[in-house]
Formats: sequence, structure tokens, C-alpha cells
Amino acid sequence: MTIGCRYGRDGTWWFYNVHTGESICPVNDAGAAAQQIGNEMGEAAAA
Repeated sequence: MTIGCRYGRDGTWWFYNVHTGESICPVNDAGAAAQQIGNEMGEAAAA
């Protein structure tokens, strides 16, 4: 999984999944981002 940052239309920076383009969460909420990224990596490993 590759994570990037991009500027959103709402004026905030967001983490996103580079491969799918899916937004993960605002950069200022790093704890939620870490949890979601961990969940997605766990799902990918189980597949």
C-alpha cells in the first residue's frame, strides 16, 4: 500500500491510497489514518 497526501477541495490536506485514489482521512488526524491503514493492510494480507 502506498500512501500519499493531497490538498482537498475543503482546504485541508488528506492522506490517500495512491493505487485506488481513495481518501483515507485528514492529515491532522494521524491516529485515525494509522488505524485505517493498518486495517486495510490486514485485509490485504488475509486475501
